[in-house]
Amino acid sequence: MTRKITGALSGAAVPPRCLPDIGALFADPSLWARLVAGAVGGARRHAHARLVRPEGDYLAAHVDVIALMEGSSARFLLRLSASDRAHPVPITQAGDVRRELPPPPADPRAVERLALINSAASEIGSSLDMVRNAEQLTGVLVPAFADLAAVDLTEPVLLGEEPGDLVTGAPMRRVAVRAADGGWPSENHAPEDIIRLGSVESAHLRGGTAVFLPDLSELRTVLAGEEDRIRLILPPAATSLMLVPLQARGMVLGALVLWRTAGHRPFDQADASLAEEVGFLRERRPRPAGL
Repeated sequence: MTRKITGALSGAAVPPRCLPDIGALFADPSLWARLVAGAVGGARRHAHARLVRPEGDYLAAHVDVIALMEGSSARFLLRLSASDRAHPVPITQAGDVRRELPPPPADPRAVERLALINSAASEIGSSLDMVRNAEQLTGVLVPAFADLAAVDLTEPVLLGEEPGDLVTGAPMRRVAVRAADGGWPSENHAPEDIIRLGSVESAHLRGGTAVFLPDLSELRTVLAGEEDRIRLILPPAATSLMLVPLQARGMVLGALVLWRTAGHRPFDQADASLAEEVGFLRERRPRPAGL
């Protein structure tokens, strides 16, 4: 394996069928997995990466991954262009990559949704207006990923300040909503409503990871009569729920709340992983003053 990697990164000719595991060329193997996941349906994904050299140091390179159409002899075309001209990286052919791809995900629909989110991510955060960013985020996710979506931000964040602690009772403002059928349920909080976090919701947000309930039947029974919490997290038509912390620089700015309705597959762990990726999009965008 070392000899093959040496050939690939030193400019020596390497037979296509002798390439190492493609992910092993990357200092961050997960970058290769993300590029592959995003390059579907004829899409093209690119990134700057650090490649591992046989001497143990790194080589800066520009990576292009292009998905080929159905019926091609390979699934992806990979091109590596060295940023340092003194150490060129050979260009691999389409057939090289076919044998090195990680196994396809169990749910191919998750890859399709990720591709949609990636392709639209350039629109999210193009403005320093956080309310506008929240509206763009809900537009990306509905109806492709969820049937209902809402974004709640802490009051200090909307004032350009640090978000503060998300303790029970902390105020948040609903700044954006979207429904697949175009009508937001009147039984639930609308934009500009002030929301007070319950103990359960604040604990989940402080945890920093997406949480989900695939079936809301039991929760509806438990919350019967608790109108405030029902108004917060249980739209009448919802059958599945996900809560995603929106984070930047290690701080939680607010929450992305997603629901699916009857006739649609309930949220699962694969969906939660994708939603967490969305929750960190804000970190890769310009920050408003004070953040």
